[in-house]
Amino acid sequence: MRLIAGLLEALLWLGLLLCPLLAMQALAFGLDAALFGGQVLVEQWRLIAVTALVCTLPMAVYLTERVRREFGLLNLYARLLRSPELGRCRESA
Repeated sequence: MRLIAGLLEALLWLGLLLCPLLAMQALAFGLDAALFGGQVLVEQWRLIAVTALVCTLPMAVYLTERVRREFGLLNLYARLLRSPELGRCRESA
């Protein structure tokens, strides 16, 4: 049982870690495309991805660990899923 709980916690931690990483990747590619155009984006996409990853990884780990220590991963996901917007049925007009 502890093995399953540990695997679940690791999976949730990785999911929470990916949120700022993917957001920064999208921001970096969008900003590069807006400033330098599509040709530079096509030619230099590896450099942009690695630079954004290196810059974002320490911040993402810090935020993920902070959330894990303050709220707990399972409590955080329970709060997110318990939001009232998810439980309401849409009324047909």
